[in-house]
Amino acid sequence: MSPRLDDPVSIPDDEDLWRRVYPAQACFKQLDGGHWRPSSAMFLDRTTGEVSVHRASLTTAGLVLARYPRHSLAAIKAAIPRRLGYAVCPDPIMNDPVRDDDPAHALICPPGIGSGKIKANAREMAQAAAWVVLRNPPY
Repeated sequence: MSPRLDDPVSIPDDEDLWRRVYPAQACFKQLDGGHWRPSSAMFLDRTTGEVSVHRASLTTAGLVLARYPRHSLAAIKAAIPRRLGYAVCPDPIMNDPVRDDDPAHALICPPGIGSGKIKANAREMAQAAAWVVLRNPPY
């Protein structure tokens, strides 16, 4: 597969990118009195390396979470993965035989770097993420 190209015209740096967070991907942080935060696992894809997100300007939290009643939703600005060398690309899903139409779908695509750096970058993105919807964490 050829590398995906970053599209800062379609997805500007200040665009919120929403990522569904599986309950086990929320961790408790003890600092500052303790609070829940997304884990770095939410920004790692061990199959393709590409992370599926939703453009907040084109959807609603209700639509993104409609089929995922246990998931939470976290946001990062598109500028954050770009600063780490990632491409942020529109990837609308339309007329797919398996998946629902999703014109807000996009991808965060990693640069061609070693896995150690990918993990560090995932941690940095998770630390920059903010909750849009936090459902009951699992613990």
